[in-house]
Amino acid sequence: MDFIRIDEDNLSFFEDILFLENHTAGVPVFMIGALEEGCPAAAAALEIDGRVSRLISIYVEKPYRRKGIGAEMVKKFFDLSHENGLEAMEVDFVQGEGMQEFFEYVGFSLFFGNEVLYLPVDEVVATKQFQNFISNADNELHCVSFSNLSGRLLRSAYQNVGIEYDDTMEEQINADYSAVLMEQGDQPVGILTLVNSGADLIITDFVAGEHGIAGYSTLLAYLYRNLKGRKGDGLFIGFIGADDRKLAMVSEIAGDMIDFEKGETVVHGIKA
Repeated sequence: MDFIRIDEDNLSFFEDILFLENHTAGVPVFMIGALEEGCPAAAAALEIDGRVSRLISIYVEKPYRRKGIGAEMVKKFFDLSHENGLEAMEVDFVQGEGMQEFFEYVGFSLFFGNEVLYLPVDEVVATKQFQNFISNADNELHCVSFSNLSGRLLRSAYQNVGIEYDDTMEEQINADYSAVLMEQGDQPVGILTLVNSGADLIITDFVAGEHGIAGYSTLLAYLYRNLKGRKGDGLFIGFIGADDRKLAMVSEIAGDMIDFEKGETVVHGIKA
Protein backbone atom coordinates (compact mmCIF):
# COMPACT_ATOMS: atom_id res chain seq x y z
CA MET A 1 0.00 0.00 0.00
CA ASP A 2 1.41 3.38 -1.02
CA PHE A 3 0.41 6.61 0.72
CA ILE A 4 0.70 9.86 -1.22
CA ARG A 5 -0.14 13.49 -0.66
CA ILE A 6 -3.23 14.66 -2.55
CA ASP A 7 -2.85 18.00 -4.31
CA GLU A 8 -4.37 19.84 -7.26
CA ASP A 9 -2.57 17.59 -9.75
CA ASN A 10 -4.11 14.32 -8.52
CA LEU A 11 -7.22 15.52 -6.67
CA SER A 12 -9.56 14.30 -9.43
CA PHE A 13 -8.15 10.78 -9.03
CA PHE A 14 -9.58 10.62 -5.47
CA GLU A 15 -12.67 12.80 -5.88
CA ASP A 16 -15.10 9.85 -5.52
CA ILE A 17 -13.79 8.95 -2.04
CA LEU A 18 -12.67 12.35 -0.71
CA PHE A 19 -15.53 14.29 0.88
CA LEU A 20 -14.81 17.98 1.46
CA GLU A 21 -18.32 19.28 2.18
CA ASN A 22 -17.25 20.14 5.75
CA HIS A 23 -14.13 22.01 4.71
CA THR A 24 -14.00 25.53 6.14
CA ALA A 25 -13.18 28.06 3.45
CA GLY A 26 -9.82 29.71 3.99
CA VAL A 27 -8.56 27.08 6.46
CA PRO A 28 -5.50 25.08 5.35
CA VAL A 29 -6.29 21.47 4.47
CA PHE A 30 -3.88 18.56 4.16
CA MET A 31 -5.02 15.50 2.16
CA ILE A 32 -3.55 12.02 1.78
CA GLY A 33 -4.55 9.06 -0.34
CA ALA A 34 -3.73 5.36 -0.38
CA LEU A 35 -3.00 3.45 -3.59
CA GLU A 36 -3.14 -0.30 -4.11
CA GLU A 37 -1.59 -1.36 -7.42
CA GLY A 38 -2.21 2.13 -8.74
CA CYS A 39 -5.90 2.21 -7.78
CA PRO A 40 -7.33 4.62 -5.14
CA ALA A 41 -8.07 2.60 -2.00
CA ALA A 42 -8.59 5.34 0.61
CA ALA A 43 -8.47 9.09 1.13
CA ALA A 44 -8.59 11.46 4.09
CA ALA A 45 -8.47 15.21 4.74
CA LEU A 46 -7.31 17.22 7.76
CA GLU A 47 -7.90 20.91 8.50
CA ILE A 48 -5.36 22.82 10.56
CA ASP A 49 -7.02 25.72 12.33
CA GLY A 50 -5.27 27.57 15.13
CA ARG A 51 -4.01 25.16 17.81
CA VAL A 52 -6.13 22.20 16.77
CA SER A 53 -6.51 19.99 13.70
CA ARG A 54 -9.83 18.53 12.51
CA LEU A 55 -10.27 15.30 10.60
CA ILE A 56 -13.00 16.28 8.14
CA SER A 57 -12.98 13.26 5.82
CA ILE A 58 -11.78 9.67 5.90
CA TYR A 59 -12.96 6.86 3.65
CA VAL A 60 -11.63 3.41 2.80
CA GLU A 61 -13.05 1.44 -0.13
CA LYS A 62 -14.80 -1.77 1.03
CA PRO A 63 -12.29 -4.28 -0.43
CA TYR A 64 -9.50 -2.64 1.60
CA ARG A 65 -11.21 -2.25 4.97
CA ARG A 66 -10.01 -3.92 8.21
CA LYS A 67 -6.46 -3.91 6.94
CA GLY A 68 -5.22 -0.98 9.04
CA ILE A 69 -5.31 1.57 6.23
CA GLY A 70 -7.62 4.00 8.00
CA ALA A 71 -5.65 3.68 11.24
CA GLU A 72 -2.42 4.39 9.38
CA MET A 73 -3.88 7.56 7.84
CA VAL A 74 -5.05 8.76 11.27
CA LYS A 75 -1.54 8.11 12.63
CA LYS A 76 0.02 10.12 9.81
CA PHE A 77 -2.33 13.02 10.51
CA PHE A 78 -1.72 12.81 14.26
CA ASP A 79 2.04 12.87 13.70
CA LEU A 80 1.59 15.85 11.39
CA SER A 81 -0.42 17.65 14.08
CA HIS A 82 2.31 17.12 16.66
CA GLU A 83 5.04 18.18 14.23
CA ASN A 84 3.16 21.48 13.78
CA GLY A 85 2.87 22.00 17.55
CA LEU A 86 -0.89 21.43 17.69
CA GLU A 87 -2.51 20.43 20.97
CA ALA A 88 -5.09 17.91 19.75
CA MET A 89 -6.90 16.42 16.78
CA GLU A 90 -10.71 16.51 16.64
CA VAL A 91 -13.38 14.70 14.69
CA ASP A 92 -17.18 15.00 14.51
CA PHE A 93 -19.36 12.30 12.99
CA VAL A 94 -22.92 11.01 13.00
CA GLN A 95 -23.29 7.87 15.06
CA GLY A 96 -23.60 4.67 13.06
CA GLU A 97 -21.91 2.55 10.39
CA GLY A 98 -19.12 1.37 12.68
CA MET A 99 -17.58 4.83 13.02
CA GLN A 100 -17.64 4.75 16.82
CA GLU A 101 -15.66 1.52 16.97
CA PHE A 102 -13.11 2.81 14.47
CA PHE A 103 -12.42 6.11 16.21
CA GLU A 104 -12.21 4.45 19.62
CA TYR A 105 -9.76 1.93 18.13
CA VAL A 106 -7.47 4.68 16.78
CA GLY A 107 -7.37 6.48 20.13
CA PHE A 108 -10.07 9.16 20.17
CA SER A 109 -11.96 9.97 23.38
CA LEU A 110 -15.62 10.27 22.36
CA PHE A 111 -18.45 12.42 23.71
CA PHE A 112 -22.02 11.77 22.61
CA GLY A 113 -25.16 13.83 22.19
CA ASN A 114 -26.95 16.46 20.17
CA GLU A 115 -24.48 19.26 19.75
CA VAL A 116 -24.86 22.97 20.42
CA LEU A 117 -22.15 24.94 18.67
CA TYR A 118 -20.64 28.33 19.41
CA LEU A 119 -22.11 29.66 22.63
CA PRO A 120 -20.61 33.20 22.74
CA VAL A 121 -20.16 33.38 26.51
CA ASP A 122 -18.89 36.95 26.71
CA GLU A 123 -21.76 38.28 24.58
CA VAL A 124 -24.37 36.33 26.56
CA VAL A 125 -23.08 37.57 29.92
CA ALA A 126 -23.11 41.18 28.69
CA THR A 127 -26.84 41.17 27.90
CA LYS A 128 -29.38 42.85 30.17
CA GLN A 129 -31.42 39.63 30.09
CA PHE A 130 -28.55 37.61 31.55
CA GLN A 131 -27.86 40.23 34.20
CA ASN A 132 -31.53 40.07 35.21
CA PHE A 133 -31.27 36.29 35.52
CA ILE A 134 -28.25 36.69 37.80
CA SER A 135 -29.80 39.40 39.96
CA ASN A 136 -32.93 37.28 40.42
CA ALA A 137 -31.00 34.06 41.04
CA ASP A 138 -31.24 32.38 44.42
CA ASN A 139 -28.47 33.99 46.48
CA GLU A 140 -27.98 30.68 48.26
CA LEU A 141 -26.44 29.23 45.09
CA HIS A 142 -22.69 29.21 44.54
CA CYS A 143 -20.13 27.21 42.56
CA VAL A 144 -17.11 25.19 43.66
CA SER A 145 -14.49 24.13 41.12
CA PHE A 146 -13.64 20.45 40.69
CA SER A 147 -10.05 21.28 41.67
CA ASN A 148 -11.25 22.24 45.18
CA LEU A 149 -13.15 18.99 45.77
CA SER A 150 -11.80 15.65 46.90
CA GLY A 151 -12.45 12.63 44.71
CA ARG A 152 -14.99 11.33 47.22
CA LEU A 153 -16.96 14.59 47.28
CA LEU A 154 -16.86 14.83 43.49
CA ARG A 155 -18.24 11.31 43.06
CA SER A 156 -20.94 12.16 45.62
CA ALA A 157 -21.84 15.31 43.66
CA TYR A 158 -22.22 13.32 40.45
CA GLN A 159 -24.43 10.82 42.26
CA ASN A 160 -26.60 13.58 43.75
CA VAL A 161 -27.30 15.15 40.36
CA GLY A 162 -27.97 11.81 38.69
CA ILE A 163 -24.93 11.55 36.39
CA GLU A 164 -22.73 8.47 36.25
CA TYR A 165 -19.17 9.26 37.26
CA ASP A 166 -16.64 7.98 34.72
CA ASP A 167 -13.04 7.63 35.92
CA THR A 168 -11.80 7.54 32.33
CA MET A 169 -12.96 11.15 31.85
CA GLU A 170 -10.63 12.56 34.52
CA GLU A 171 -7.75 13.21 32.14
CA GLN A 172 -9.99 15.17 29.75
CA ILE A 173 -11.94 17.22 32.30
CA ASN A 174 -10.54 20.66 33.05
CA ALA A 175 -10.79 20.65 36.85
CA ASP A 176 -10.17 24.41 37.22
CA TYR A 177 -13.07 25.45 34.99
CA SER A 178 -15.52 22.64 35.75
CA ALA A 179 -17.77 23.32 38.74
CA VAL A 180 -20.35 21.87 41.09
CA LEU A 181 -23.40 24.05 41.77
CA MET A 182 -24.07 24.19 45.52
CA GLU A 183 -26.97 25.42 47.59
CA GLN A 184 -27.02 26.29 51.28
CA GLY A 185 -25.12 23.74 53.37
CA ASP A 186 -22.93 22.84 50.39
CA GLN A 187 -25.48 20.42 48.99
CA PRO A 188 -24.60 19.60 45.33
CA VAL A 189 -27.51 20.47 43.04
CA GLY A 190 -25.86 20.84 39.65
CA ILE A 191 -22.71 20.33 37.58
CA LEU A 192 -20.87 22.05 34.75
CA THR A 193 -18.03 20.06 33.16
CA LEU A 194 -15.66 21.23 30.45
CA VAL A 195 -13.13 19.15 28.55
CA ASN A 196 -10.07 20.39 26.73
CA SER A 197 -10.21 20.08 22.96
CA GLY A 198 -7.01 21.61 21.73
CA ALA A 199 -7.35 25.35 22.21
CA ASP A 200 -11.11 25.03 22.59
CA LEU A 201 -13.36 23.98 25.45
CA ILE A 202 -16.40 21.72 25.19
CA ILE A 203 -19.26 21.54 27.70
CA THR A 204 -20.11 17.88 28.27
CA ASP A 205 -22.38 18.09 31.35
CA PHE A 206 -24.65 21.01 32.22
CA VAL A 207 -27.15 20.28 35.00
CA ALA A 208 -28.95 22.68 37.33
CA GLY A 209 -31.63 20.40 38.79
CA GLU A 210 -34.75 22.13 40.05
CA HIS A 211 -33.08 25.53 40.08
CA GLY A 212 -33.61 25.94 36.33
CA ILE A 213 -32.63 29.31 34.88
CA ALA A 214 -31.15 30.54 38.16
CA GLY A 215 -28.89 27.52 38.35
CA TYR A 216 -27.83 27.60 34.69
CA SER A 217 -27.16 31.33 34.91
CA THR A 218 -25.04 30.88 38.04
CA LEU A 219 -23.01 28.17 36.31
CA LEU A 220 -22.53 30.28 33.18
CA ALA A 221 -21.54 33.31 35.27
CA TYR A 222 -18.93 31.18 37.06
CA LEU A 223 -17.65 29.95 33.71
CA TYR A 224 -17.38 33.45 32.32
CA ARG A 225 -15.58 34.85 35.38
CA ASN A 226 -12.96 32.10 35.09
CA LEU A 227 -12.51 32.26 31.32
CA LYS A 228 -12.90 35.93 30.45
CA GLY A 229 -9.14 36.46 30.26
CA ARG A 230 -8.38 33.22 28.47
CA LYS A 231 -9.00 34.31 24.87
CA GLY A 232 -10.02 37.94 25.07
CA ASP A 233 -13.05 38.97 23.07
CA GLY A 234 -15.02 36.34 21.20
CA LEU A 235 -14.93 33.48 23.71
CA PHE A 236 -16.86 30.52 22.28
CA ILE A 237 -17.74 27.28 24.01
CA GLY A 238 -18.86 24.12 22.22
CA PHE A 239 -21.67 22.08 23.76
CA ILE A 240 -22.15 18.30 23.70
CA GLY A 241 -24.97 16.24 25.17
CA ALA A 242 -27.90 18.66 25.10
CA ASP A 243 -31.37 17.24 25.65
CA ASP A 244 -34.54 19.19 24.85
CA ARG A 245 -34.95 20.63 28.37
CA LYS A 246 -31.34 21.71 28.53
CA LEU A 247 -31.56 23.31 25.09
CA ALA A 248 -34.67 25.18 26.13
CA MET A 249 -32.95 26.55 29.24
CA VAL A 250 -29.78 27.58 27.42
CA SER A 251 -31.78 29.10 24.57
CA GLU A 252 -33.80 31.16 27.05
CA ILE A 253 -30.57 32.46 28.57
CA ALA A 254 -28.71 33.07 25.32
CA GLY A 255 -31.60 33.90 22.99
CA ASP A 256 -30.69 34.05 19.31
CA MET A 257 -26.97 34.19 20.14
CA ILE A 258 -26.79 30.43 20.45
CA ASP A 259 -26.65 28.37 17.27
CA PHE A 260 -27.52 24.73 17.73
CA GLU A 261 -28.18 21.69 15.60
CA LYS A 262 -30.52 18.92 16.68
CA GLY A 263 -31.60 15.63 15.23
CA GLU A 264 -29.04 12.94 14.58
CA THR A 265 -26.68 11.98 17.37
CA VAL A 266 -23.42 13.81 16.83
CA VAL A 267 -20.25 12.31 18.28
CA HIS A 268 -17.31 14.57 19.08
CA GLY A 269 -13.88 12.96 19.33
CA ILE A 270 -10.61 14.24 20.78
CA LYS A 271 -7.18 12.68 20.34
CA ALA A 272 -4.54 14.50 22.40
